[in-house]
Amino acid sequence: MQRKPRDKKEHILSHSTKFILIISVIEFVVLFGLFLQRQNADLEKARTLVITTSIVFQFFVSFSVRSEKFNFRELKMNLYLVGSIALALILHLILIYSPLNIWFKFTSLGASDWLTIIGLGSI
Repeated sequence: MQRKPRDKKEHILSHSTKFILIISVIEFVVLFGLFLQRQNADLEKARTLVITTSIVFQFFVSFSVRSEKFNFRELKMNLYLVGSIALALILHLILIYSPLNIWFKFTSLGASDWLTIIGLGSI
């Protein structure tokens, strides 16, 4: 409420276009590099790592585009965003750690994999 509203004629993404393009390129480079690094050892693990890192990356992006200045008080204000991210994460965990992973050709992830995912996803 402290900043002026945008002009009615201004496009809703006018200030975010550069950000979206830069984030897209960064995500592609990170995910492609991760896949190339891990594909020779285990293709299913590489696939699972890339998909999960992409999901976590998008979680961080959704919080960063919420506001130009991030603070934890905003998490309380936007419970729908927090709830939808929690639900998506729970569904993805069910997909990875249940028998459904056979259909999607995923594999279980260890603690070191999760550290890699969170580290790369938060770039």
